[in-house]
Amino acid sequence: MEPLEQDVYVSYRRTAGEDLARLVAAGLTKRGFRVQVGNRDSAAGIAGNLAAIENAPDFVVLLTPGALDPAIEDDETRIEVAHALEHERNIVPVIVPPFARPRAGASPADLAAFPWRDAVAYDPLASHESVARIAHMLASDTSVDERRLELQAKRIFVTLGVALLAVVAIEVARALPRMLARPFEPPPLPPLSLCWSGFGQRSESGRWIEFALEDGSQLFAGDQIKLAFGVTADAHAYVVAKDQRGDLSVLFPARSIKANAQVRGSEVYEAPFDGSWLNVVDPAGIQAIYLLASYDPIENLEAMVEERDEESTIQGRQSLLDSTIAGLLDGRHNLAASAIRTRRGRAIVQNLVATPGPRTAQAALTGGLLVTHPLVTQPGLLSAVAEIKLRYER
Repeated sequence: MEPLEQDVYVSYRRTAGEDLARLVAAGLTKRGFRVQVGNRDSAAGIAGNLAAIENAPDFVVLLTPGALDPAIEDDETRIEVAHALEHERNIVPVIVPPFARPRAGASPADLAAFPWRDAVAYDPLASHESVARIAHMLASDTSVDERRLELQAKRIFVTLGVALLAVVAIEVARALPRMLARPFEPPPLPPLSLCWSGFGQRSESGRWIEFALEDGSQLFAGDQIKLAFGVTADAHAYVVAKDQRGDLSVLFPARSIKANAQVRGSEVYEAPFDGSWLNVVDPAGIQAIYLLASYDPIENLEAMVEERDEESTIQGRQSLLDSTIAGLLDGRHNLAASAIRTRRGRAIVQNLVATPGPRTAQAALTGGLLVTHPLVTQPGLLSAVAEIKLRYER
């Protein structure tokens, strides 16, 4: 019997991670992924687990305390991770507090290639957002929508029945010459909008306090910042920070994400991508943060994500960003003509009402305090951009 093909295999420690594995699997399943959770019921299950790993492009491992401990013999999680590495699966590590990653160079030889830099921090107080970050790391993400459409089509045909299908076939045959005589017009799209909010924290008297991060905010060396954002429709998003020297760094997406900059409408994302904070360091500081979204991929920014610092100059990256913003059809930088279309031919219609974007986002300060912000909406057209200019004091 052929093994069932899945999108995602979820690995976890028997003693600590089973409930979380079920929760993560349920969240990914709701998003359209086919998920298999590791079988921990019997020793014989490991063979089936390894076969399942080979038949799933994505491998999610929940790193709870004690995970990957080389002192534990026959640890299922470590065996499965090694198997995923051997078969070059897309591994998404999920760090669950209070798990602490090993120091550099301390990993066993068979786990030397483990992708620690791609780890997602799981926040139990924001499980929905955490699962969304995991979903964005999955290589199988691009096939989910296609399967949804296939499933919907199958349900429609079963419901209609054979008799109705015959009637439809006759009507289609009659209309086919007229359909072929005029060009196909894909359904239109509403203007794209961005929803965003900034979070900042600063150490004062030995504890971290929050401060507002918005256009015109003042930063000091030692501050830490992050950005939460969403879009009103499935699109592509990029977050770029510029320091006082004019140099640029990409905060979203991560270079290693196989799904590139694709984001889903109404989901909340963070920059930096992994849920960490961006440190404001002296003397470079931070001068501005640019948040850009578009129905179409933005090739200039896709290239910036892929290239390494030594492959271009500061001036070259700055010129690339400036020309990109100047050419955006967002209703502010470049007022487009009346006919605006995506590359796939979808018209952007001004009077269409967009799906509401996410309204709030949360961030946990160092020390555990959870803060909630409303998201500001930045409307656009084919694209949308938010420019957050900051003042830096040494």
